[in-house]
Amino acid sequence: MRPLKLLLVFLVVAANPVAAAQLEDGADAFQKGDYRTALRLWRTLAEQGDPDAQFNLGHMYHIGLGVPQDHQQAVFWDRQSAERGNGAAQFNVGVIYYTGQGVDQDYVQSFMWFDLAAIKGDADAVRHRDRVAAKLTPRQIAEAQRLAREWKPKQGR
Repeated sequence: MRPLKLLLVFLVVAANPVAAAQLEDGADAFQKGDYRTALRLWRTLAEQGDPDAQFNLGHMYHIGLGVPQDHQQAVFWDRQSAERGNGAAQFNVGVIYYTGQGVDQDYVQSFMWFDLAAIKGDADAVRHRDRVAAKLTPRQIAEAQRLAREWKPKQGR
């Protein structure tokens, strides 16, 4: 199983130029190795519901960049982002449930999150979803597909 997607999301929402600038400033600080500044900037946005900032915080906690490595916090922030529709975070949550890192291992949840990321065009998610399917019964696959069909993104930013 491949590790979590660890790319940072630098796309910004034009509708909120202040948040966009803060997200970008955090990305600049992160790339310079100034993780403390990146954390401060992104945490503010993440707490306001910004899925890109939430995804970036999940990355920092997963690896332990500028913060102690903390899989519970990584899961929390990745899940927040995934629930707001961030495809890379959805992939990460699929990996998290597959490996059981920071959560109870759950192949049905793993399949569901990989399926959601796959719908967004993530080819890795398709391959991972199919690997998870090999571990599930037809009934479990149907349940995971139902969960994915019924899933709705959280509203917020």
